[in-house]
Amino acid sequence: MKRNYELVVILNSEIKAEEQEETVSRIKKIISSVKGELISAKDWGKKEFTYPINKKPSGVYFLFEYEAEPQTVTLVKQRLQLEEKVVRYLLTVVERRPVKS
Repeated sequence: MKRNYELVVILNSEIKAEEQEETVSRIKKIISSVKGELISAKDWGKKEFTYPINKKPSGVYFLFEYEAEPQTVTLVKQRLQLEEKVVRYLLTVVERRPVKS
């Protein structure tokens, strides 16, 4: 049974816009390669960190919402760790609760 996931990715803010687009495209391919269905991809923009991460003062945030099988989570995480432009990421399961009437 497929589950819904949210993936927040922080990219290095020092890379060019073209490189950001290429990296976002690769992340979308990672999701599709595990037979995930991309629901949405949003650019949250550049934000300053509270403290430096990998000696960087800021990063560019992206939110991906997708649906996939639970066993694909490990594979997605492994592939994200190989992306050089990714500073950090957070992958969470989104529990859809029924709306109370």
